[in-house]
Amino acid sequence: MRPDLAHRDPLDAYGALCATLPHTPLRVTVQTLTPVVSLDLLNFDGLLAKAMVLATWGTGVFPASESPYWLPLPLAYTEHVGLPLWHATTLFRVGGAEGATHYHKRTEDNPYSLLAIRPALGQRRPRRQPSTAAGQYMNYRIPEPYQVAEYWECLCLGHAGELARLLPYLQGIGKDCAQGYGRILGWTVEPHDGPLAPDDTDEVWRPTPTTTVTGVLSGWTPPYWRRDLWLPCRVPSLTGPPWAS
Repeated sequence: MRPDLAHRDPLDAYGALCATLPHTPLRVTVQTLTPVVSLDLLNFDGLLAKAMVLATWGTGVFPASESPYWLPLPLAYTEHVGLPLWHATTLFRVGGAEGATHYHKRTEDNPYSLLAIRPALGQRRPRRQPSTAAGQYMNYRIPEPYQVAEYWECLCLGHAGELARLLPYLQGIGKDCAQGYGRILGWTVEPHDGPLAPDDTDEVWRPTPTTTVTGVLSGWTPPYWRRDLWLPCRVPSLTGPPWAS
């Protein structure tokens, strides 16, 4: 691993435990109560890393660090450029459909806008009323594509008991979980009898760094949001589980 990785004692202790766990091929499924909003792939190792941090660290907030943190997971991995490429696929949608809605951003939602301080003016008339049709106080709508699924599933090589323990720490998947999207009904972890990687070299089941073909600049190891870790990758292009076809 990279020598500059940032470490914390609780995470290192959990990493020592993970190093002793056996790994078996697993199929993981999740059912959601509400549509999932996301413009990006739902990568299982990223979700599991969040669950591990909540279970081990107690919060998703780390002290600032210029280097990425070592985030051990109960999954097998292959080391790439000093970081783990976890043996887990993207979460694929099974059944369902795609749609779109929007989030309406209103001027009145801004507590520092003139509209919010009008009660403090008493009987005095404000000098101006900000326009909500243009300018800094304009109302606008943010498009939000969503997906409804019978369930989501992925494959991985990991420890079933630890996965079943960690995953319930997640309250939702995708974006805007605080607004009720992507609410989780339950997880299922079961043995999988089949390949964890495609035989066809033109297909991938997770973001995979590449140097031989033109790739898409993408995250490939948790945390996916750290742009300094992004590399040219081959990314899945299928919406349904390719192993089920």
